[in-house]
Order: sequence, then C-alpha cells, then structure tokens
Amino acid sequence: MYNSSSCRYWFRLSLLLLTIGSPLIVSAEKSPASGAAPVQVVDVRDFNSDQRLSTVCLQGLANRSGPQVYLNTGPSVQWMQFGFDDRKNGIWGKEAAEKMKARYASICDAWIDILSRRGLFKFETVSMPRLLESLRQTISGVILYEKLDDDLAVAATMAGLRAAVPMTPKIYDAWGKPLGLPVVFDVRSLYGQYDPKEERRLAAHRWATEHLFPECRKNGALSRDRTYGLDAHDTLIDVDLAVANRWITYDLSYLSPETKNPNDNPHPQYGFDLPDTPLLKTILAGLEPFSPVYGWGRPDENNLVRRLTLAGCVKICTGTANGSFYQRLPRMTPPSPPPQTKAKEGFEEKIYVAFLTNEGDTLKYLASMGNLGCWLQPERGKVPINWGMDSLMYQEFPGLVSHFQATATENDHFFSATAGWGYTHPERFPDEQLEAYGRLVREGKKLSGLEYIDFWWINGLRSRGKFYPFIQATGMRGVTLWSDHQGVEYAPDGTPIIHSDHYYTLGEPGVFAQELIRDADKTPSPWFVAVYGAKMAGAPHNFYEVARRLPADKFKVVALDEFFAAARDARSKVEGRQLKRSGEKPLPPGAGQAPAS
Repeated sequence: MYNSSSCRYWFRLSLLLLTIGSPLIVSAEKSPASGAAPVQVVDVRDFNSDQRLSTVCLQGLANRSGPQVYLNTGPSVQWMQFGFDDRKNGIWGKEAAEKMKARYASICDAWIDILSRRGLFKFETVSMPRLLESLRQTISGVILYEKLDDDLAVAATMAGLRAAVPMTPKIYDAWGKPLGLPVVFDVRSLYGQYDPKEERRLAAHRWATEHLFPECRKNGALSRDRTYGLDAHDTLIDVDLAVANRWITYDLSYLSPETKNPNDNPHPQYGFDLPDTPLLKTILAGLEPFSPVYGWGRPDENNLVRRLTLAGCVKICTGTANGSFYQRLPRMTPPSPPPQTKAKEGFEEKIYVAFLTNEGDTLKYLASMGNLGCWLQPERGKVPINWGMDSLMYQEFPGLVSHFQATATENDHFFSATAGWGYTHPERFPDEQLEAYGRLVREGKKLSGLEYIDFWWINGLRSRGKFYPFIQATGMRGVTLWSDHQGVEYAPDGTPIIHSDHYYTLGEPGVFAQELIRDADKTPSPWFVAVYGAKMAGAPHNFYEVARRLPADKFKVVALDEFFAAARDARSKVEGRQLKRSGEKPLPPGAGQAPAS
C-alpha cells in the first residue's frame, strides 16, 4: 500500500491517530438498559467446522448491535481451558485447581458467571435452529458452499457484506430450509469461472479479493489458520469478529523468501515461492496503515509477523471465540482505580525481580483470563505481578480491558506488551513507517496510561542508528528486552533498557528460585532481573511459589514502576555490567537479536 502517494499514506495515518480515544470508546461506556440484557448462548463444543462457521457468522451479524450472542466452546478450544493438569510447570496449585474444576468446565463458564453476577446479562442457552429463528429478521438468507477449506474466503467474507449465513447443503437442509431461509448466493456457481489449473482455495481467494474486498472495511482482517493441524487451535472460531466488522477473511500461507527462517522447510511443490504470496500481499496492501490482522497463520509465528510488518500491519492473536461479543462489552471500571504503590526514591542493595506475564498483546490473552484462567488464581494479589496489555486492545475492546482494571489488586500492574500497538517486528519497518509507528505507540500510551514496555525484535535497529530514537519516540519510561544476557543500558535521555535472558525459562518454581539464588552470588547488588512468563504461562501461582523461596534480605519482587525507578537511580552501579544466567540456556533462533535477513 506504500506504493501510493505519500500524501495518501499520511492522511490515512492521521485518521488512525485521531481515532484513538474516539467515540468508539465513549459508546462502549454506556451501561445496558435497566436490568440484565438478554444474551443467547449456543453450546458449540461438539460442533464440526462447518457447523461452527455457520454459527460464528450468525453471531457476528447479531453482535453488530450489541453483545447478544455468546458461544460456549467448553474445552474444545485450547485457550478456553484452564491448564489444570500441568503439574510439572506449576500453572495451578492442586487445591485451587480442584475447586475451580468443580466450579467451571471452561473459561466460557467463568465469563458467563462473572458477567451474570455483575448484573450485566442474563444468559439463556438455545439451539442453533432456535437462534436462527430468533434472528430471522437480522439476516438476508443463506450462502451455500461445498468445502470449507476451499470456499472460506468467499463464504465468510460475503457473510459480513450480505448479512447472510454460510451453510453446506446438508446444514441448510437441517437448519435453514425449515425456516424458509432463501439462498442468496451459491459459491459453487463460481467454480466454472475458476482457472482449472489453479487450486480451488486460491481461486476463491482471487475472486474474493477482486469482487468482495473492495466493499470490505479496511481497518482489519481475519487470518484463519488451523494451527498445529488441530481443531482446538482453529481460528475459524474467530470469524465472528470479521463478520461483525465487515472485514475480509482469508486462509493463506505466510511463507516466502522474504520472511523465511534459516531452518524453514520449503513447500514440497512450490519451494518458497508460494502462489499464496501475491494474493496475501494484495490483501495486506489494501488495509489501512497499522491495521490489526486477527487470527493466526502458517507456517509459524516469525513468518507471519514478518510478513505483516513488511506490509505495515500488526498482529493480534486470537483463537478463543466470542471476539464480537467482547468488542461490545460495556465498561466495568469502578469509580476510582485500584490503589497503586508509588515507587520509592533511591534503591536498595538487593536483586530486584519483576515478574511479567506472557503475551499480553493478544485478544486471546484477555479472553482466556490472562492465559488459561490465570487471573482467577487465588495467589493473584499476594506478590507484585506485571500483566501485559496492549493499547490497541484499550481502543478496540475497552469493556473487556476494563474488567481487569476493575478487579485489579494493588499488586496487579499493567505494562505494554511486545511492541506497543499490536504485535510486530519494528526492525522490519522502513524508516518512514518506523517513525510513524513510534508516534502511534506514544498516542496509544496516552490512551492506556501504560508507561513501560516489553520489546521484541528491535536490536536490528542499532545498525541503522534508529534503536535509541525509536525507543524515545514511543515515550515509554522503561523497556525490557529479550536478550542472551542480563544487564541495564540507558538511552540518551536516561530511559533504562533492561536486558533479560529469563524469557520462558521459569519451569518448576522451586528449581527456578534456586537458579536465581545461585546467580545472585555471581553479581553484586543492586541488580535487575526481568522474568518473562513461564514455559506454559506466567501465572500468579508459579510467580508466588518462586517469590516465597527468595531470601528477603537479598531479593525484592517489585512492580515495574519501582523496578525502573531503582534502575534509574542505580545507574552508576549497574551500567556496563553483564551477567549470563546459570542452568540451561536454550533460546529460540534470533531471540533478542536481529532476525536473519
């Protein structure tokens, strides 16, 4: 999209910046009408993929006018499970897990209970036919299709544009025909127009890009992926969000020569020059600057995020269902924010430890209650924990974010996760986009109040002389950075940049605590250790179990405000020092470093 005139680009970016804090948030602050608003719930845990597509599309159409339809996935969706059974890595304590198991079958049940007890909604479980009947006046009819993997781009995108529900002929006979729903389009009528030499999936994307994409809103998109080849990780469950917002839905590979990892395997037929790539580039080039692409993509995270960055887009991981419902939740923030302990001036001669939760830049994280229900753990509030958030989520899902604000304790603190406005690899931006993105992060900071940030993939900016200017452009008061060592460096304006090699290293809490204690003997105090998440999830339970094993005379577990305030004051004692942690040191390729070009 940056082949167009620079005037057009800056105009569109200016519009994006102006929308931050716009009436979209104001309207979300309105409470439901007097009494609890009715919400229809469909239990989809046993639905196959075709049934789910019909249901999520209907849900997206219904939720355009407010949160009216909720899907109960049960444990059939991976991220709506609680992760009770991971005893090795200490996700849940045994007693807490047993109590929660008795209370909820999945995180969907927890949300239904929480929102009911708040008096916001009254949930009623209905069948899909009954839901269709109740929403008969909302939809224009049915879009018939044959094979989901081939026809998705046309069927799902058209659903949002034509207010129609995709169905296979079999599902139509069971659900649509008895209600007299008309067929408004038959995707099979396009087959004769497709190039017979082209894979039908790609031909459908080409048709959707040419005939439907021009009508779509260009401020977002949905990338469908059956990650790991598992139904439980199928972002098909998120199509409701695309339908509600009239976005394009697509299912394309992100593998290309420009994005590949050194150890990537080529496609058996196309190598690295996949026919998907030109179609994908066309879609992404048509989106507005820094638009979020929800869902996920194959073959892996790096190819996915690199491609989006090169296109000037950002990633929001989903895979949890009910995005259109959460997007329209009313705000739940209490009259005054929870009390926050102010950072003391000066520093103590101790090892400062900051616990950061995993992957707060995702809708998946919010919808799953801080990953696998971690926000509901009884240990939350016992030790300072820094929960990752994203300014983009504050704009697009203000009601959902407000639940965490409303229920935070004085030990729950929030930081900006990964990049500041969605997930991206900033070092892949050309200079013009990098500067614009930095300003966008700064504007997001004004909206969210998030002052500290965790960055990935920015070390490649050093060779361009953009590393410190980019950090300073974001306006953040402190940065954590995934590296192969521990240490503190300072930007020219004094902003502390704390390097850590403790990303995803927390496994069994007792073993990890001993590792921190051993490392403390190798470096004088003060020292600063950022612990990012855990091998499964950064959870209050495992953070608490680590913290209670650390000697209080040597360690201090703190929130990021105190962490960075002490680092600023201790500059003369820590600047230039480095430490590499003990124990195993496995790091993913390129962690904290510039990715291979």
